[in-house]
Formats: sequence, C-alpha cells, structure tokens
Amino acid sequence: MLLVNCGFYRADFAGTQFHTHSYYQLHYIIDGKGHYELSKKKKIKVSPNSFFIIFPEEAHRIVLHNRNKPLVEYLIGCRFNGDCSFIQGFFDNELRKERVLRGIKISRQFFEGIRHQLQSQDTHICQSAFLRLFSRISGMYGSSREMEYSTTIEDALIAMHDKIEEKLDLNELCNQLAISKCHFIRKFKKYTGLPPMRYFMYLKMETAKVILTQSNMSLSEIAQKLEFADAFHFSKHFKKVTGSSPSDFRSSV
Repeated sequence: MLLVNCGFYRADFAGTQFHTHSYYQLHYIIDGKGHYELSKKKKIKVSPNSFFIIFPEEAHRIVLHNRNKPLVEYLIGCRFNGDCSFIQGFFDNELRKERVLRGIKISRQFFEGIRHQLQSQDTHICQSAFLRLFSRISGMYGSSREMEYSTTIEDALIAMHDKIEEKLDLNELCNQLAISKCHFIRKFKKYTGLPPMRYFMYLKMETAKVILTQSNMSLSEIAQKLEFADAFHFSKHFKKVTGSSPSDFRSSV
C-alpha cells in the first residue's frame, strides 16, 4: 500500500470543477452537507458520519448545499501493490456496490491516531495504521470469512503495539486470537507483506529510533527497556533492520 495523502480537509466554496485522481480516495464527513457529483451525473449525497470512496480516474466535483457551511472531512488517498491485492479487490468489488454508508460513527480520536501513524516515514508503521482503518471499514460491510480475518489482524497489530516493550510469544498471541499459528502467520503475511515476528521487530526498531533521538539513554538501557538480552543483541537487530548501528543513527539526526 502506498499512501498518497492524508489529512483534514475543509471545502468552503460552493462548487469545484470536475477533476480526477490516479488513486483511491476515502472520505469520512465530519460536518456540513453537500454532494459529490460524478461524471455520469450520479450524485453521492453526504452529511456528518457518511463514509464513501472515489475510485481512480473517476471524475467528480464537490457541491455544497449551504454556501455558508463548509464540508469538513478526513481524506485518505492511497494506491495498492501486490501485497495488498485483497484490500484492493474489496475496494473494487464491495465498495463499488455500496458507495456510501451513512450514520457511521467513528471517533475523531481514532482518525487522528490513524492519521498520525499514516504520516510515519516508516512504511510498516503506515501499513499497520491502514490495516486498522481497513478492518474498521470492512466491518461496516458485513462479516464474511475474510472480514473476520481482517479483524483478527487488527487485534494482532494492537497487541503488538501494546507489547512493544515486552517479548512477544506468538503461540500465546494465537491462543488469544483463537486461530492456529500456521494459519495466522499465512494470513498476517498476506495482509502486511511480512511474517508477524519480523513485523514486530520492525515496530520495536521504530520505537528504538524515537528513544535514540529523544533521550540520552545508553544502548544498554534501551536494550533493557525493549527486552533485548543486551546492547550487543539490540545493536545487531537494529543494524539488520535499519542498515546502520544505533550509535551512527543517533549521531546522524
């Protein structure tokens, strides 16, 4: 998955010209009323708590119902690669059938948290956030077998973030998620592009980067905080993931 843009958007003009994008646009309306007019004269009426999607190369424009009341929304633009082919298939099929959902209450805190993670420079942190958002979206459209799997992956990602300063027992995690280990590994890799333990190591290293740049903690102290055997093992994993030693990384920022 490649993030194109992500942010808080305010449309405070009566209408825009028809235009297109080369990527998917996910819209969640917070305030205001209006409609998105599509190229074939089809209109998507939107109001607070509406969620809808604009597809790549689909001509559209915004029309406000009240010139004095802007349309306020969260907007996420994205493209997909082979690792996220299932998500793209869901967008192209399920979301095309039912373009807009109304009365969907998603807290601003959830979107702000997702937005913050989506803006991370690390692709795995970004993808983790998008998978959480996808799980929430897919849950709105029913509970097929694949949708259940997406919820399981979201739960796994949340557990990984919660245990970032601990060791992760994969067998214990699978027991908590009520899924077999082999099946979980296969599904996790399908959704994220990485096996779960490798993904977890990437999350640890992202945390290590923050500690290295925002504190004076020694490598031994960081190793202890993140549950590595010692500074040597921490440095070894850090260089394997990032391509540089912790000391070189710290001195370069």
